[in-house]
Order: sequence, then structure tokens, then C-alpha cells
Amino acid sequence: MRFAPNRLIVAVVLLCCSASWAGPRETGKLRLLDHIAPDPLIVFAAGNTNLAEVYDGWVEMVNRFGVEDIRPAAEKNLAELDQKLGCSVMQDLLARVGPEYAFVVDLPPIDQLMGSMAMGPGGVGDTLKNLGVLAVIDGPQAIDGCLRKLLEHAEARITDEDGLVRIEMDAGSPESTFSIYYGMEGDLFAMGPSPDFVRASLKPRSKGARLTDGVDFAKVFKHLDFTAEALTYVNLPRARELVEDSAFVQAALAAEPESSVVVAAMMEPEFSGIGFGGTSVRTDEGTLTTSFGPSSLSGGVGGASSGIIAAIAVPNLLNAIDRGKQKRSMADIRTAATCIEEYSIDNNVYPGPTDGWVPLEQFSDLLSPTYIRELPSVDGWGHTLLVWSDGENYRIVSPGKDGELERDWSGDSTIGGPTSHFTSDIVFENGSFRAWPKGTQQ
Repeated sequence: MRFAPNRLIVAVVLLCCSASWAGPRETGKLRLLDHIAPDPLIVFAAGNTNLAEVYDGWVEMVNRFGVEDIRPAAEKNLAELDQKLGCSVMQDLLARVGPEYAFVVDLPPIDQLMGSMAMGPGGVGDTLKNLGVLAVIDGPQAIDGCLRKLLEHAEARITDEDGLVRIEMDAGSPESTFSIYYGMEGDLFAMGPSPDFVRASLKPRSKGARLTDGVDFAKVFKHLDFTAEALTYVNLPRARELVEDSAFVQAALAAEPESSVVVAAMMEPEFSGIGFGGTSVRTDEGTLTTSFGPSSLSGGVGGASSGIIAAIAVPNLLNAIDRGKQKRSMADIRTAATCIEEYSIDNNVYPGPTDGWVPLEQFSDLLSPTYIRELPSVDGWGHTLLVWSDGENYRIVSPGKDGELERDWSGDSTIGGPTSHFTSDIVFENGSFRAWPKGTQQ
């Protein structure tokens, strides 16, 4: 199996999120909290472990719940990568990141973010000014040397800019790129899409400008223990503000009544009147976790009201999910039909004839890659898309949510029209929909 370096980078990020598996830490507040600005959207911080130990714990956990031992393959891949890089990813990089690290996620106004997305990955990076990772490290020179080799192996372009390292990578094509910066000062490391975030994170923030000085954070964590080894904070009031202030989101909700009901429920004080915080610490007998936040999320006397809201919100959420799958099915059917029509223009006949109803993917050899790179083969629910053709006519069908055809659609063309159930078939015939969802679906 050939090792892909980008998988390692992704794995490291995922492994960091497993910090609740770390060992007990000494009494005292997590140091990196003083390097984070107040009122971010999400913060995760952990202490008294390094990424190599987290990696080992993750592998052990996968082995415990998996069907095969992944350690031999993981060790083989790392050994092959070490040989190519000329450094040890485990000893020169992962083992030196810790004993504390933190992730910070914050977003600009959603409309501003959507506008920057239209400019490509580079525009998004410029907008996400308060997002990144911080860590206490041991041996900055070893980390920098091995990290540069790893990035070069991943075909990133590396330059030094004003005391920071800029990592430039292609996002699908050389014309579309994004940049990430990292820097080190003393025993601190910071990385993110904004050089301003990196520089600010390498120094303790002044009183009044720290995470712990945030109004909502203070409300949440006055009930929790700062000496815990892992800490999570979600700023629910800020999330509500981002949704309420976005014209883009409001327009999207207006077009999706089912989703708007769910979001309206989430905007209620039971869900977003105060942020959510959680802590964990490992003891001899197990892991002790504590949490504080809206009663609807953390239990307590609000359980009854949250049950009422859930009774309204959950069915509507499930309905919105099925509606999305229904729309995706229609879009994929329309895409496949366009390819079939283009084929008929070039060949004066539709693909076929077929022996009754067959999987749409049987047309792949005829349509791909001339008319489409990859022909859709399943609908939004994962059921096989079916096609029938006699050379002069064709029909494409999604069997709907239940995966069962209601009838043989190769017969009478007068049967069809709008439907109101997610289990109803979606049928496309000779350039237009013959049976299609309309209005509220059940």
C-alpha cells in the first residue's frame, strides 16, 4: 500500500481531537488559554500529552474496536515515509508537539465568508483570520526541519516571510491555491491561514483580551474546573448571531420551510441562550467528564421543554434531510439525461436497447468520458438508478426512499405527475420528468 502524506496530516488533526484519552495533568489552568482571544466560536484545548502518545492511543482504540490489527501497516507506512524524508515523523515531529495544544475556530459574518468563497481558496484563507492550532513544543529546530520535509514531500511550496513560514498548496489546480502560515517562539508553535493569528498566538494576550475574559465563556466556566486535562467550548450565542445576521442563510431558510422550523427552534434560549462547555480528566478508574450549558443540551430541569422542542425539530430535520436527498436524485437524473440526449445527437439514436430495466451504470462505457467524467449510478438514498431504452425512447427512475419501484414505468406514458411521498418513484422520460415530487413531502 502506497503511503499518501496528506493522509498523515489529516490523521494528525483527527488524533489531536482524541485528547480526552490523555493521562492526568498537574493542577493548574491550561497555559494556552491565555493565548486565545475572547469570544471565538469553538475552542478545544488539552494538556499533558504529545501527539505521538495520542497517535498510539488512537491506534490502540482502533485495534480494540476494529476487525484487524492496523499497527503493522501503520508502522510500515511511517517507516517508508521516514526513509523518504530523512527524519522520524514520530520522534522529530509528533513526540515534540505537546504537552499542551489547542484548536481555535472562529468565523467572520457568513455573507462575508460566502463572498470570499466565490474568489477561490485564497480568498477564504484571507477571511478566516481567527482559526488555527496552538501548541507547546519541545525542540523547535527538529520540528521545523521535519515539518518542512513532510510538506515538500506533499508538493507544497515553502517560503519564509517576516519570521513566519508560508505553506502554499494547490487546491485542485495550479491556478487555485491556498496558504497556511506557521511560526515558533520559544516553546510555542502556532499555525493558521492568517499570519496575524499566528503572530498573536505566540504571545500571551493582555488582561481583558483573553479567552477567559469573554462574557459567555466566563458564564459557562464558572461552573467548571480549569484544572481538567481537556476542555471544549462552543459559543452558542455567537453561532446564533451569525445565523440571524446572514442574508444568505435567511434566504436559504425561506426557500426551505422544513429547515427554517429546525433553525428557529435552535435559536430559542433553551438551545443557544448560553454557550456549552465540557471538561475531562483521566482517573485511575476511568475518565471524569463535566459539562455546563443550555439545559436542553446538558440535561437538568429544562429536559421537558427540550423534549417538546425535539418533538417538533427532529421530524422536521429528518424531513429536510430526505428533501435534500430527493433534490440530489433529481439533479443526478437530469445530468444523466443530458448525457443521453447529447449521445443521441451524435448517434441519431438513444443508447440501448436494454433488456428491460437495467442499472444506469451500464451506460457508462457509452457515455463516459465523452459526455461526462463519471455517470451517476445511485440516487440520494444510495439506491441504484435504473434505465430503460428501446433506442427511440428512454426512461430513468429513482425508486425513492424505500428503494422499491411502484410500477413498470416502461409502459403507459400517461401515468405520472406530481407526487407527495419520499417513497414515490422519480421518473424522467425523453427530456422531462414524468413523475416528480411537488409541495410538502410525507
